[in-house]
Amino acid sequence: MNRERWRPCPGWEGFYEVSDQGRVRSLDRVVVDQNGRRMAYAGRLIAPRINRKTGYTAVVLARPGVRLTRTIHVLVALTWLGPRPDGMEVRHGVNGKLDNSLANLCYGTPKQNGEDQIRDGVSGRGEKNGNAKLNEMQVRVARRACSPENRPKGLLAALAREWSVNGQTLSDAISGRNWGHLTQPAF
Repeated sequence: MNRERWRPCPGWEGFYEVSDQGRVRSLDRVVVDQNGRRMAYAGRLIAPRINRKTGYTAVVLARPGVRLTRTIHVLVALTWLGPRPDGMEVRHGVNGKLDNSLANLCYGTPKQNGEDQIRDGVSGRGEKNGNAKLNEMQVRVARRACSPENRPKGLLAALAREWSVNGQTLSDAISGRNWGHLTQPAF
């Protein structure tokens, strides 16, 4: 079993440390308040919160005059992999975005990060896109029924009405402008 290792968090030295297992802790410290009183604070593990919108875990870091929320995967990468190279992003490995251990993180291009999201089924494509008006089966049916060599007059408009979508939305799905990731036949 590997022993958890800790390093000072860059920019927060003396206040926080980040482990190679994806945990963040505050350090023991003494703070002098506005009235000159010395107050001792014991270091502790910082409880992460999951951002409901992004699904990433984050912690709140604070020191006198500064209070910031930071995602844990970015803190781990910065602490253990060094500064993020220009044009790169922090990528999660096959264990997903809730595993912020060093072993599950690396820097990569936005394209690689997008490929990881597809691999993990969290890419926001198709029905997972919050703006989707159609589902996968509707797109497949429409592509099959409205192929260029077999497009009965008025069928596209009829399907758009039946599914309560704009004709352009359906046309874009059929042409592949949207839903381009669907390449398999409908049936």
